[in-house]
Amino acid sequence: MQNLQEGGYDSYLLKTELMERNCYREIRNGYGTVQMLELTESVKKARVEVMNLVRDSEALLAGEKEVAANG
Repeated sequence: MQNLQEGGYDSYLLKTELMERNCYREIRNGYGTVQMLELTESVKKARVEVMNLVRDSEALLAGEKEVAANG
C-alpha cells in the first residue's frame, strides 16, 4: 500500500474482508441483491460483511471530508 501512495495513488486498507461466497456469485449473475436472496447461513454472513464494508467506507469518507474542510 505504501508503494501505491508513494506513486501518487490514494489507497486505503479497510478492516472488512469479503469472503468468497456463492451468494455473491448469484448476485453477479443477476439473481438480485443480498437482501433479496433466500435467508441461508451464508447469506446472513454476507449481509454482515456488506454492512461492515459500508460502515468502513462511510467512516473513511467522513474522515476525508474533515481533512478537505480543514485543509
